Amino acid sequence: MKWDSIDFKKGTITIERKVVCDYDENGQSKLFVETRLQTHSTRRTLPLIPHIREMLLEKKDMDKRYKKLCGKEYNTEFEGFVCCDPYGKLISPNTVTHDFHQVIKKNGLKMLRFHDLRHSCASLLLANDIPMKAIQEWLGHATFNITANLYSHLEYHAKVTSAETIARVLSGKKEDAPTDTKETAPEEASKKSNSRKKKKDTFADKSQPAAV
Repeated sequence: MKWDSIDFKKGTITIERKVVCDYDENGQSKLFVETRLQTHSTRRTLPLIPHIREMLLEKKDMDKRYKKLCGKEYNTEFEGFVCCDPYGKLISPNTVTHDFHQVIKKNGLKMLRFHDLRHSCASLLLANDIPMKAIQEWLGHATFNITANLYSHLEYHAKVTSAETIARVLSGKKEDAPTDTKETAPEEASKKSNSRKKKKDTFADKSQPAAV
């Protein structure tokens, strides 16, 4: 992604390029930038999330500082791209994959691929009642059927919840409110105090001599 794909004023970010790692004619590993994406749906414009916007602005400011510090040593081959290291070199997709695995391993999480985060995103969107069509556009799937086939099982759970809500409304039942069977602290303290008082009074009565 290049900086010209981000419109900070309108608050949008456009997916229109991809970087692939391949071999050149000499058999050397090299990064290639492709503007021809897989499908028309892959090229898409999304809202720029405020938190991401701040991160990107900070990154852009840092790039300017690095370029000034490095001077002539700064790599300008991929100038204008967002994902570059402090020396201006484009970050390889393989590096992202490797570093992501290290983060997963370090934090003792279940092993998953960086690409699997797309599925996590879709699951979270569905859980928050985002329509399947909107998720298709967000992920860039070519057709609605692709998204539906991948996540229909998650959508079914949402339908079950909806059915239960409809059934509850038709039967005239209200949603059960959580009941707290625990007594409040002041009530418990009062009961304990009264219990101690009764025990004390009983002991005092037994210690008195019987009247004759």
